[in-house]
Order: sequence, then structure tokens, then C-alpha cells
Amino acid sequence: MRKTLPVNEASRALARGLPKRNTERPLLIRALQGAAFWPRMYKLSTCFCLILLMIVPAFAFEIGRGINSFTEGPPPPRLLAPIGETIDLTGKDTLEFRWIWDNAAVLDGYEFRVFKGRDTTQTNLIYKTGLSRDTSSVTMESDKFENDQVYTWTLKAVSLGGQKSDPSSNSFRVIKN
Repeated sequence: MRKTLPVNEASRALARGLPKRNTERPLLIRALQGAAFWPRMYKLSTCFCLILLMIVPAFAFEIGRGINSFTEGPPPPRLLAPIGETIDLTGKDTLEFRWIWDNAAVLDGYEFRVFKGRDTTQTNLIYKTGLSRDTSSVTMESDKFENDQVYTWTLKAVSLGGQKSDPSSNSFRVIKN
């Protein structure tokens, strides 16, 4: 008489060519082989891509704006005096140049220059100095200015990173009697 062995799950699995236990394969491989995995994965990847399409342009804009703010340099300072067309230095020993800048905390300092004439080239430069960020005025002796001559003064803000603003400038005529 032929003896039959009890049929259990392990013997059925061996008959089908599968391993005895599902735990013999890593969890990831079992998940990838499951029929329900791929439709779920497709939905998740589609949602992820849509979210990225919405978020990435917003971050790219902010990053681009941030990079431009570093490469452009600080905004120029606002000149206060002398601003007029003619400055009368009769009987005066000094001439004071004044300006304001709204956010001096991000500055390293200023570059101050005075030129003879309206041309702001190196050949016309008569005075140049670097100033600290706490400075808001410079005083020059009036004997450096000639009667009935035009002078131009420029001021650049220098950021902590070393970037310079566009120059603020103003021209004026000096009168001495």
C-alpha cells in the first residue's frame, strides 16, 4: 500500500517551484513582485511629479532673486548736500558733504571721491577716501576748491561681501569772492 504524506503548505510551495517561505526573499523584492504594487507606484510617482512641477519653479525664482541680489551689490546712497547748482564758499573754511543710506548694518563702508569738472575719470580726481559704515558726512577744506569751477562728487556703498553700489553723484559750481 502506498503511503501518502500529509500535504502541507511547504510541500505545495515546493510543487509549484516557489520557496518554502515568503520570508526567504527580501521585503522589497516581494513587494515589487506583487500585482498591486505597480498601479500604486504609478499613482505615487505621478503625484510626486506634479508636486515637483509646482514647487521647483517657485524655489528657482527665489534662488535666482537671491543670487541677483548678491551680484548686483547694494543700492546707492542718497546724497543730501551739496546738491544745489552753485555753492558759495565766501568766508567759509570747509565744505561738508552729507548723505544717508537706509541699511548701514549690511555695509562695510563707502568710497567717497571728488572730481574737478563733470568728468569722473582718474585724471580729474582731486580727493578720494574710504569711509566706515557709521560715517554720514565728510568735510573738506575750502582751499581745495577754485573759484568759478565745477566739481563732481560721487559716493559708492560697499557691502560686507565687497560688492559696490552704482555711484551716486552730483555736480556743483563753487563761488569764492
